[in-house]
Amino acid sequence: HQQTYVFYKDGVESFVIRPGFQGKVEEFGMLIPFPNPPAIRKVSDNIFEHLANAVDPPEVVVYAGAQVLARGGFGGGRGGEASMMVMADSAKNEVTVLSEEAVGMYEVAVLEAGSSAALKKWMEQHKYKFPDGMDGVCDDYVNEGWCFVAVKTKVNGKSGVDPRPGQRKVKTGLPEGGSFDGFVQAMGFRFKSDELVVPMRLSAFNGGDLRNIVYLLTDGPRRIRSIPEEYVVRQLNGEQLVKNLTGPLPLRIMGGGVKDLQAHNYQGLAARRDPYPRNGAAKELFTSDIHSTQSDEMSLRHERREKELLRIGERLGLRGPDVDRLNKAAIQEELNQTSEKAVEALSKMTLTVVDGDFPREVISSKNLTFDEFRMPKLKNSRDYYNCVQKGPVTNKMQGTLVLEELEVPEKIQKQLEKFKTGSSDITPQFRKRNWNRAWIVFGAIFGLVLFGERIGGGWRKINKLVAGLLIGAAILVCGGERVFAQEPATGDLSSLIKQLDEEPTAQAATDALVKLASGEKSERDTVVQQLIELAKDDQAAVTARGWSIAALGEIGGLDIDEALLSIHRQPAGNENNPPVFARGRGRIAPGYFPPHGGPATEKQLVQTWAAAARVAMAQSPDALIEKAQLINQYPPLGRPISQRLVAELSGSDVSLEQLLKVSMEVYQVAGPLTPAIMNRGADELLGVMTGAEDQNVRRQAAAYLANLGAQDTDAISESVIEHYKFDGSADRVPWDGGPLFVPSLNWSKPKASELMRHLVGWDIKAYQDDNMELQRQLHNNLRNLAQRLGIPRQRGRKAGGFNQQFNSPREWFQLWGKHAGQDEARILLEEVGVSKNSPFWRALKRL
Repeated sequence: HQQTYVFYKDGVESFVIRPGFQGKVEEFGMLIPFPNPPAIRKVSDNIFEHLANAVDPPEVVVYAGAQVLARGGFGGGRGGEASMMVMADSAKNEVTVLSEEAVGMYEVAVLEAGSSAALKKWMEQHKYKFPDGMDGVCDDYVNEGWCFVAVKTKVNGKSGVDPRPGQRKVKTGLPEGGSFDGFVQAMGFRFKSDELVVPMRLSAFNGGDLRNIVYLLTDGPRRIRSIPEEYVVRQLNGEQLVKNLTGPLPLRIMGGGVKDLQAHNYQGLAARRDPYPRNGAAKELFTSDIHSTQSDEMSLRHERREKELLRIGERLGLRGPDVDRLNKAAIQEELNQTSEKAVEALSKMTLTVVDGDFPREVISSKNLTFDEFRMPKLKNSRDYYNCVQKGPVTNKMQGTLVLEELEVPEKIQKQLEKFKTGSSDITPQFRKRNWNRAWIVFGAIFGLVLFGERIGGGWRKINKLVAGLLIGAAILVCGGERVFAQEPATGDLSSLIKQLDEEPTAQAATDALVKLASGEKSERDTVVQQLIELAKDDQAAVTARGWSIAALGEIGGLDIDEALLSIHRQPAGNENNPPVFARGRGRIAPGYFPPHGGPATEKQLVQTWAAAARVAMAQSPDALIEKAQLINQYPPLGRPISQRLVAELSGSDVSLEQLLKVSMEVYQVAGPLTPAIMNRGADELLGVMTGAEDQNVRRQAAAYLANLGAQDTDAISESVIEHYKFDGSADRVPWDGGPLFVPSLNWSKPKASELMRHLVGWDIKAYQDDNMELQRQLHNNLRNLAQRLGIPRQRGRKAGGFNQQFNSPREWFQLWGKHAGQDEARILLEEVGVSKNSPFWRALKRL
């Protein structure tokens, strides 16, 4: 389904989409018609989750009296002042580029076209996607004097596993681009309009159902004309909406009421009921749009700053939710000021939610318009339609629901103070229960590790491009804001340094400084010195520091590496705003922080840039692998390091063993490195599985072999059998020096029997050498093969310390011999060189 947010007030309209998409990243595109160019901005990628939570805030659940973990409640350039823009008529075969800019993961062009044919030709020449079959509708918009916003992802020939926001699946074997199945980055458009209208005609060309969920914020209740009235599923007045956004989250008390709550129930409760982490993005979206109407600015200052921070990040290869959170923290103070000014106006508006399969014939023939409409009170409840569940409530909870904020009783308050000092006599009970939970988690993880190798791998075939409702939707505008192209940077060194703080020239000034540093050494040293001084200046604008760091990363050198190291090694916190620990990892990670910005979080952003610049300077795979450890402290580095490692390690001299070790130690690069590891092939993986010093690396190699086996079971089975082939003259087993791993393949019975033959041979030899440890390794794998062959297990004796039946080598030989036959069993004994007086020959006679 396609989710859309539409705002309209006092002649200002705003529109937000985050389309669903399947396929290659380089095939993604949007074409959105507008009467006039809009101001474009990035919007939080979780915006629609927060919009749903703004209507139906999630509940925080506590269990009265029980000391258990509570559940729920967690869960371009400078835009000038708004001005009227008169669009000149384009010649029929011409396309005029009104503006171009980068917004996060997108490249965006605002185009005026003389015809759909001219628009299509320009888009194809510039590697944008023109939707098939839309020529006639596009011509209608052209004839009405509309412009178009064309959007594409920034791929630039990256590897086939280039991580993207919302990525869920990776298709291997792609020469470039990436592949994911999920949602792409959210985009927002704002402009002036005489009336509220949503042109969704282009979305009618998408296949499948046209289910749309529309969040409409207006001065009164509304419905969409020509769309059934019953599609209006919720309406919230502004006062209730503000209460949902600013008041505590609902509290549901299970097993009692407020009077039954104990001290541990109150501990951390206020933080868990804080609405900001669950619907704060919706509040900021609403209030920013309202502030635009109050200030008569289509692009607000904090929105322009965020786009500038995104450009710096893109230059350093940073993209995704971790760096988005850092960018957000850097502008948080301005966002908070914007919210405070607009909350009162929000309380006088109405939020309408529309959900349904929009009739294709209605969407394709005309733009959507709106009427005043107030839905029946009987149906206007979360029981009838819950925005989080996108339908009726299916699991009504019991317990006591508390909506207001709770006052902590004085007696409870004293107990909470004891918790802080550690003097409470119930603290040990908390510790005990926490330890119990820790053992449960440990057991779950151990179970996954133990049985994970048995799970077949394989890459799911990803469907062709299913463009998520090219919601083509845009909004009627009578005035908009021109986005100016980057201006060239000119002047001497001092002037160029100053221009790093001027948005229209910052990128060009960065290019000029990098070029200037490529000259004589003395000139290079002078440029570098000034850039380092700016990068370290805590009083300088954060964007100027960012561009200086980007320039330093491109210039490179040992002196720059040391300077950048000193920047990102500095502590990021202070007494009033300390560093924040990454959730569940117990180490400092600047990618995670509370919802309030400030100097500490701005400093974290600078430190992340400095670390990313050092990554950009790394000249070899070994240097990148060394830098990979920085991801633990700076999560946004996962993307640039992954990209570089994938590109450089596929055909490099870095050992597969080292590659596997990196993928285990730095989990952020494990997924992107998978194709590079798989491309090394079965033979190299087998070598690591049987020869690596680290047994965990051996295990990892076995897991990758299982994935390869899912694609070609017979070939991998034969390779494993050949590798473990019994050799009576060998001094050591093929897996000497570590545990024996057999990849979890879908073994056919003939292949399983053949492998079992060789392992039984090694088992007999180990028996003759009196090597009990080797026998134990073999018997663990023989059990699995016997089960695959349907060989009935015989009761053996318990091996010391193990709750499993232990069969002797003679018994394993007898079990396999009954399956393979007496002749095969005799040949094996001859290969091993077993004495005729041994119990194995006596067992042979009984087969």
